Amino acid sequence: MNLEKFLRYLLLGGMTALLLSGCGMFRTHTDYDKAVEARPLDVPPDLDTPNTAGELIVPPAGAGAGRSSASSGAVGSPPASGVSAAAQGNGVRIADSVANAWQRVGLALERGKVGTVVSRDEATHSYAVDVTVAAGPKPGFFKRIIGGKQAVSVNRVSIQVDADGDAANVNASGDPSAVKQVLDVLRERLS
Repeated sequence: MNLEKFLRYLLLGGMTALLLSGCGMFRTHTDYDKAVEARPLDVPPDLDTPNTAGELIVPPAGAGAGRSSASSGAVGSPPASGVSAAAQGNGVRIADSVANAWQRVGLALERGKVGTVVSRDEATHSYAVDVTVAAGPKPGFFKRIIGGKQAVSVNRVSIQVDADGDAANVNASGDPSAVKQVLDVLRERLS
């Protein structure tokens, strides 16, 4: 009976080994499995690096001044697109009358949801807007999960619409990050 038990275990072990090793028979071999690495592509010698022969030449001072004033058009003419960045960086130039530009700015502020319009004065063509600005770094993932909020501050931005020949200049003053948010919305909405 000992021999019979030994033969059963031997047969059971052999069947187990056969079944475990036979699992690879049922796997399909695709072209992806048979693929080998191809040799790298050859780059033609003339396409190896770009031609940089005249790229680092600095033009003499004043060489571009005549070209830029000629290409910008006549002085005082309204821009072709209707809206462009003002020269001082804190404004937008609109090819429209001051009254119409003031109304357009008001609509852009309301619809742009950049902040809350606190006051508007049609006589001086001005607005006061409270803008919410993130003050500090954004909290990490785990801090946000447990209720950590990003610190915010409310900053007042003053917006003034002034005449500039046939056009109107929209100037903003206040906290630089809040002014940037307001001007970005105005440029997007008024273009």
